[in-house]
Amino acid sequence: MAVCLLMMPSEAMAQRRVLDVAFEGNQAFSRSELKSVTHVDNSSLYMKVLSLFGPRIGRPTFNYLVMGRDVTYLRAFYRNRGYLQCTVEERTEQAGEDGLIVHFTIDEGPLTTLLRLEFTGNELYTDDQLKNMIRRLRGVRLRDGDPVNESAIQAGAEEVLRRYRSRGHYFAKVRPRVGRRDSTIGAAPVTYHIREGPIVRVSDVVVEGTRYAKEYVVRREVTLEPGDLLTEDDRKESQRRLYSTGIFRTVGVTVGEVSPDSTTAVMLVTVSEIPKRYVGTGVGLAGDPDAQFDLLLRTSAQWGHRNVYGTGRAIELSANEDFQVITGWQPIQGELSLRYLEPWFGRTRTPMTALVTFNPKSYELFKVQEVATEIGFSREFTPRTRGWLSFTYRIVDVEIPTKDFSSKDNLRGVNATIERDSRDNILSPTRGSLARIKLSRYGLLKLGGPSYAVVNFLWTRYQVTGSRTVLATRMRLGYARPGSNIDEVPIFDRFFAGGANSVRGYEERMLGP
Repeated sequence: MAVCLLMMPSEAMAQRRVLDVAFEGNQAFSRSELKSVTHVDNSSLYMKVLSLFGPRIGRPTFNYLVMGRDVTYLRAFYRNRGYLQCTVEERTEQAGEDGLIVHFTIDEGPLTTLLRLEFTGNELYTDDQLKNMIRRLRGVRLRDGDPVNESAIQAGAEEVLRRYRSRGHYFAKVRPRVGRRDSTIGAAPVTYHIREGPIVRVSDVVVEGTRYAKEYVVRREVTLEPGDLLTEDDRKESQRRLYSTGIFRTVGVTVGEVSPDSTTAVMLVTVSEIPKRYVGTGVGLAGDPDAQFDLLLRTSAQWGHRNVYGTGRAIELSANEDFQVITGWQPIQGELSLRYLEPWFGRTRTPMTALVTFNPKSYELFKVQEVATEIGFSREFTPRTRGWLSFTYRIVDVEIPTKDFSSKDNLRGVNATIERDSRDNILSPTRGSLARIKLSRYGLLKLGGPSYAVVNFLWTRYQVTGSRTVLATRMRLGYARPGSNIDEVPIFDRFFAGGANSVRGYEERMLGP
């Protein structure tokens, strides 16, 4: 019965609307600053639109869990700004028949500033070196006289620990502590207690969990071998490389159980594999990007093997076809391709790709039918910088019905691309940039066919301009020049604009030469 009595008020309050949030005891920060931290009165965009029809319509319902989180957020807000003794209490006040006002009572306590940074137990790095490590971190302010920031102190400890682990002290410990506050000057020292531990080397690499993949496929991606220094950077890089193979669902690169005083450790690599074969199909309706037809039926199919004979080699056959519907039924454009991947070419981590494609395209004024074969090599210079080099042979048929013109070209060329990608997330970036330059040269070294060169440059940048706003900037440049045996670059490799992704006032590839 007691449980029921306790639950009834909670259930009743959960049906009430949060009309306002009030703050009491705050002096260092304004109401608007504190309100940006809380979420108990936040509602969805849909609810905010409804609130235009009345002060109580569209208000969020009360939630105890959200109010509890807001207490934690407010406390962290103060403690990260030097108010280390801050306390926050919450309560609710009934307003009308179905409304609530949430109150947060804040006892800010005194402001604590940083007196100095201190270190104990460090031998590998000097105090000045450790201070520079911490103060060079982005977003970290830990200079003498600054408010003591708990999150910045923890970030500094993590950076110091990372540096020790990068030098082989894998079992190092770093524990920060805020000292006693001097009430006369309002400052306190921050001390990092460091236990460096011994230098640790890899005694063995053990692979577990392989089903189809051969063990050497896993080992060649691991950057550590027996006798190497055990570093956190190599452990993470080994894990990243194993994921990049595309044949593992999960990857764990961990250290076996050893004592903190041990000078050797076993590197344990545990993997689980994705099914080696896959089949995919797709059917859908789409508007025609070229605006030549009312509606397109888009179909696609693919079959692939991502781990042939357990060697990490891959092969894929894919096809897609677009059909005109509604006003007529006929195939419009399609592509058939066969791709083979050799992940380690010449016993180096240089993937080699062989590709054969058949790709007919239809535009309003001309048609292009292309068969291409390509052999390409890629190389990862750093985790953010990579390059591609490919050799291409293309047979291109061009037909312009309005001018009763047709031509057939055999193209032999070389393509070179280099790219640097520093984006924080490739799907939804908020910071960083992407720069890519590609050079295509046909007829080089008297390989035959038209001689010309095309250069493409792409640059994008992302930067945060507000709490929920990201500014994206993009620039594209191109240059094409005919060689000695032709007067102009072939039409299928010229630059055109028009369409949904460029100048929308023109149809696809209808603005240009």
